[in-house]
Amino acid sequence: MIILVLIGIVPCIIATNVVIRSYEDRAVSLRAMNVKNQCDILCDSLTSVDYLAHPDSEVLNSELSLLSNIYNGRILIINSDFKVIKDTYDLDTGKTSVSKEVISCYDGDKGQVQYDDKNAYIEMTFPLENQMTGEIEGVMLVSVSTNEIAQNVRILDNQGILVIVVVVLLVLIFGYILAGILVKPFLRVT
Repeated sequence: MIILVLIGIVPCIIATNVVIRSYEDRAVSLRAMNVKNQCDILCDSLTSVDYLAHPDSEVLNSELSLLSNIYNGRILIINSDFKVIKDTYDLDTGKTSVSKEVISCYDGDKGQVQYDDKNAYIEMTFPLENQMTGEIEGVMLVSVSTNEIAQNVRILDNQGILVIVVVVLLVLIFGYILAGILVKPFLRVT
């Protein structure tokens, strides 16, 4: 019976955890890839119209707001003086933003992606490069919510627990029946 429990339940628990973590990793990487593609296009638009010098462009501000709303996120445009010139939440506009991610983006570490599973968001940085000189003139810092991914992981966790409970019950019933059948010859010998 112990052997059946080890053979039936332990692999089920391991497989459930592997499937759930694989789903989470894949969903996060797909979300990050989609956001990256949109932000690359937006970065090109921002640098082509010199948005850092003229942040009052209605078209680009609406594109920034649209991207922020689509992905339930926040976008900060930071110039070379580390001053936030655009915040889609309008909370930090005009303030200074000196974070590790922004500084490393200025140092040439392009397109950093960080996933915070505890707070359910992805943070990404994109350099705003001068198209003529290749010099980094600013950084676009994007935070994207992953609440729906976290909710899906919780649902999968609950379904995984349900599957494990069913397997445990089946293994225990099957193990009890099989143990009774296997022990009968020993009872006769006794």
